[in-house]
Amino acid sequence: MEQRSFQDDQKEVAEPVLGAGAKRSDDPQERKEDERHSINLQDHRENSERPLTSKKHEGGFNPVRQDSQRISDIKYSEEKEIQNQIISLKSRFVRYVYLIVLFQVSVTFFLSYICSDNYDLYKVVNNILVIILSYVALLACLLVFFMTNISQVFPYNYILLLLFTLCESFVIAGWTSDMKTDTVILCCGMCFSTTLILTFQIFTMKETSKSKGLFLTLVIGIVVQIIIAFFLISNTFLKLLTVGLGVLGYGCFLILNTNKISNELPLDEYILGSLLLYIDILTLFVYLLKQFGKKKR
Repeated sequence: MEQRSFQDDQKEVAEPVLGAGAKRSDDPQERKEDERHSINLQDHRENSERPLTSKKHEGGFNPVRQDSQRISDIKYSEEKEIQNQIISLKSRFVRYVYLIVLFQVSVTFFLSYICSDNYDLYKVVNNILVIILSYVALLACLLVFFMTNISQVFPYNYILLLLFTLCESFVIAGWTSDMKTDTVILCCGMCFSTTLILTFQIFTMKETSKSKGLFLTLVIGIVVQIIIAFFLISNTFLKLLTVGLGVLGYGCFLILNTNKISNELPLDEYILGSLLLYIDILTLFVYLLKQFGKKKR
């Protein structure tokens, strides 16, 4: 009895000295509880030290900010890709329109030349019945184009456009047939070269909505045309300069209409767009004929 009491006294003295954390137990369940308690203490210490590093984390590498920045970057890249696709489609649309216009201008200027040089064709295009039919067909084509959606229906849109081009060419040829062939060639060449220069520039540009490149190319082309016309015809330099400024004005108007067609017309209305540009070029052709045209005697 005395030995037991002495051991019990030693345990009672050792427990307050060692504390709860230093208490040793032979029971395995109590050992597990002690290990959990020590792990919880260690986690508590790490959490108490974490605010010191969290400020750096917030300032530099915040995962929430990284996710939001990544989402915004993805949205920006998607919007940029959509914008590039729209620009590419518009550029393709304008190029196709200018190809059609180039074909229309070629047909008109060819008929204007051969009618001014051939007397038999001169009699045909100056026939009153041909003139009336041409004007009626032109009016009918315009009404069909602007009051129906046939300009989007293949192949009727191309057939109607070809009919309109031929009728307009006969009307222009009937007017140019009374003029000298050399002046008709000069006016046709200036209009055709202007159209060809703009078409070439549009095909070399990545974005056709930029007008600066078109305007610069137009100015260079007009200067070259004035120099060539100065050596080909007997007109004063002041007259050529006046004509050059007129061509520049019509060219700027043509560029503005090109941007308007690109931004306002649907991408499947290339027939209507080519029709509008074709009328603008014919207006320039009529202006040049009034300046340089000489009637036959």
